[in-house]
Amino acid sequence: MKLRAKLGVNGIEQLIKGVEQYKQNLKKQAALLVDSITAAGVDMCRAEVLRLKIFDTGELYSKVNGYTDLQAGKGFIRVDCDYAVFIEFGTGVPGKSSGYVGTAISKTAYRHMGGTHYVTLPNGRVGWFYPGDDGKMHFTEGQSSRPFMYNTAQQLRDYVRGLS
Repeated sequence: MKLRAKLGVNGIEQLIKGVEQYKQNLKKQAALLVDSITAAGVDMCRAEVLRLKIFDTGELYSKVNGYTDLQAGKGFIRVDCDYAVFIEFGTGVPGKSSGYVGTAISKTAYRHMGGTHYVTLPNGRVGWFYPGDDGKMHFTEGQSSRPFMYNTAQQLRDYVRGLS
């Protein structure tokens, strides 16, 4: 940006107004950029849920949303779904052995095999029973990690780097 003015009080006042205008425009552009990146991240996250074949009631997919804090200049992608953490980190023996790829799990109190209702079947399988939609009890050993949020973060990082 180039600002030009004649020397003198009026010229300096023009420069000050020009700088203030530039500052306001820059704030608006930054807000638009944060909004745009956040929206792209929400789209990436939803696509990742589909790519990883996380088929459920549709709650997980529909609860992916984003919001921005323009004061802080940050955008956030959030999944407001109770069981999202279990999909991200995995559960039971399969979750523990699949090895979560990110570092987020170490920043939480999450533990594989941390529940209290595990049973060992006569054949040695370890897991738990849960009530199914069919009214019957079903056994599961858990599930492997399907790190849709970690993958989204990696994709979004690459996307932002590609903007520069």
